[in-house]
Amino acid sequence: LVRRMEELGRALAVTELDPRVFAFLSLACERRLRAVVQALVHISSLRADRGRASFRFVRDQPKDQTAKGILREMERRETEQRAAKDKEEQENRRKEEKRAAKKGGASEAKLQAQHESQLAQANQAAMLAIGKAKAPPKPPSP
Repeated sequence: LVRRMEELGRALAVTELDPRVFAFLSLACERRLRAVVQALVHISSLRADRGRASFRFVRDQPKDQTAKGILREMERRETEQRAAKDKEEQENRRKEEKRAAKKGGASEAKLQAQHESQLAQANQAAMLAIGKAKAPPKPPSP
């Protein structure tokens, strides 16, 4: 380090360097090297942690590593996700129905009456389809 500093000094026409310059430069180099080593230690610990995590992931993978096995696993996960989503939607619908029921008790009776009339119409259409009922009279045309 001292030799390198003397070479640089001669190139810039500096004849004499104070010994404190060398001490200061060596201290700066030491600090920089310490920071670099600490950064490397930190990076290596992160890599080691990732290595452990990926090892666990490999260990937990299904034994069937064929394309069919991987596809089956993906389908199973998608099915589980769909089931969870459907369950959440049902829960949201139930909450909405409860809110609507609290909001208007009279509208519930109205909804029940509409439902019964729809059932009656569906039964009438089914009976017409199998030929066991007469067609309702047509309304007069204007």
